[in-house]
Amino acid sequence: MLTDFHGKGKDSPHLSKVVGDKFEFNTELIKGLGFDSLDYVDFIMNVEREFNITIPDNDLEAFKTPNSTITYVLKKVNKN
Repeated sequence: MLTDFHGKGKDSPHLSKVVGDKFEFNTELIKGLGFDSLDYVDFIMNVEREFNITIPDNDLEAFKTPNSTITYVLKKVNKN
């Protein structure tokens, strides 16, 4: 399941920022990787679409790092 996650959303133009030496699983999306608000919304929408899940607004703070995103999605997908 985790290997499926890594290939998802890789073609998103906003996610192309997540390359090079600045990518680490605990790097903050906004501060560390330089996501702006459009990047962040695009990222969330891609996660919802790729994993066929709905992410309520009150869960958005779970998406601070790539690692926390993976953890959230795995829990959500395994619930269904």
